[in-house]
Formats: sequence, C-alpha cells, structure tokens
Amino acid sequence: MITIRRINTSDVYDLITYAEIDISLEKQYNSNNRIEFFAVTDGKKLLGHASVILFSSISTAQVNEIYILPQERNNGLGDALLRAVFHYLRINFFVWTIIKSHTNLDKFLINRGIEQIDYSKLPYQIKSHFEKEDLHEYYICNIEEFFKQKCKGSELNSHNLKV
Repeated sequence: MITIRRINTSDVYDLITYAEIDISLEKQYNSNNRIEFFAVTDGKKLLGHASVILFSSISTAQVNEIYILPQERNNGLGDALLRAVFHYLRINFFVWTIIKSHTNLDKFLINRGIEQIDYSKLPYQIKSHFEKEDLHEYYICNIEEFFKQKCKGSELNSHNLKV
C-alpha cells in the first residue's frame, strides 16, 4: 500500500540510502523556522520525498524539494505528494507556499495551476521576509485556492494519504 506521511529527522536518515536529502537545511534557518520532511513509501520502499521550510511568522512555507523516483513518475504520486504537503500546510494555518523553479519541476507545477511569482502582486509580508532573495525564479501558490482544483488522475483515490 502506498502511503504519504510526514517523517521526522531520524526517519530521514534511515531513508537516505536511495537519494541525497539535504539534512543540513535544518541548520541554515533560525529557531523561528523549522523544516518538515514527507515521504512516499510502498511498504518499506521509498518512492519519493519532499522537504518544506515553515515560516510561521508570515504564514508561508517554502517547498525545497519534491522528488519522485524516475521509474515511479507519471502515475499520480507527485500530485499526491504535493497535495499531502499542501494539506499539512493548510491544517497548520499556512496561506502561501513558494517553490523554487527547477527544469524538472516547472511543467509539473504549471500543470497544477501554480504560477511563477509576479513580484508586483506578491503579498507584502512575503516581499519583506524575502527582501534579500531574488524571488523571480520561484513559483507561488495560495494553498486554499489550490484545493479548489480537482486532483490530477483518478488513481489517487486509491492512495492512502496520511499526513
């Protein structure tokens, strides 16, 4: 059975054998922010993962990484993982998420209605928080608006999404 769940740092170390997950990210952010990890598994086999930095003071999260093994792609797992992460953010009162542009991710995000940042329309709290970073290479998503869209692929209904 395929499961998507939030995992703790010690779980990440157990799962690190198949891919390099940047655990050092936790050390790069001050105590006001934390990082969360999510895993897609089939039994004990890791199929994918995501990591998210939470900026609670501005109700915004930054998706650092979302990854599905190449042989497991195109069957709805990426969409399910993204939705599980966004669901976790929504129930924890996050309003916005930003995701850095990446060649292998851009089409996936655009197909889900997630748009590149238009700096002129960016909420003030995000502009001020990330003032030293160039956000032009990022996508932004209002989490509540995202959930007004239907899932991509009917096979997602058979997946067990534990968050």
